[in-house]
Amino acid sequence: MKGKEMRLFFAIEFNEELKDYLFSIQKQVRQYCIGGNFTSKDNFHLTLRFIGEQSQQQAELLKSAMKATATSLESSTEKSGARYLLNNKEKHIDTFSAVNTDDGISQRGAKLFEGEEIHESTSISSGGACKPGFELRLSKIGKFDRGNKKILWVGLQRSQQLQALHNKLETNLFKVGYNKEERGYNPHITLAREVRIEAFDQLANEIKLNETSIWVNAISLMESKRINNKLCYVPIERVEFAGKK
Repeated sequence: MKGKEMRLFFAIEFNEELKDYLFSIQKQVRQYCIGGNFTSKDNFHLTLRFIGEQSQQQAELLKSAMKATATSLESSTEKSGARYLLNNKEKHIDTFSAVNTDDGISQRGAKLFEGEEIHESTSISSGGACKPGFELRLSKIGKFDRGNKKILWVGLQRSQQLQALHNKLETNLFKVGYNKEERGYNPHITLAREVRIEAFDQLANEIKLNETSIWVNAISLMESKRINNKLCYVPIERVEFAGKK
């Protein structure tokens, strides 16, 4: 008899302090929106790779790939983040040809990484500031157009460490039978889907993010499921970075 399948994805989990901050930004964003499906505060996360429906046996393969990724990472700090702190006029912009995430979106020409002029800097850990690990910094509010509706997100400043983490995970998934994604990795934190908004430029100009930093030192395999008719993202397993031996 075939076992029940699970809808799975890899993610970086956030602690309550960061979720509270994102929720405060989301509340400001709501004032500009008509309708929409807003992400629950408990569900804020950063997707590393969406997988989809999987059996329990396949989930074990995914866990092995995750463990191999976490144990291969070198202890490091985010050097590029220091440049933003030292030079508030320096900007980094990457444009991407497509987006392919758990939102199921394909969007051309999206700008996800952009260094903004520095305001007050706030440090928030995603799992405890202990090495090995690296730092991410929030950047700006952005959007994906989907017909006459939009998906709103918080972007990140450029991070070579995050890209390296994604690449290692892709390599280890390939070793256990999962094809690599053809489209590039375009990280973002979803605030809302199916939103109607006519004044996005005004929103982007008026809602400013603190240069919040997030300490990343673990990967999680997450299950997307409904509990009491509420969409929940539940961690199946979490592996901290072990560093290269």
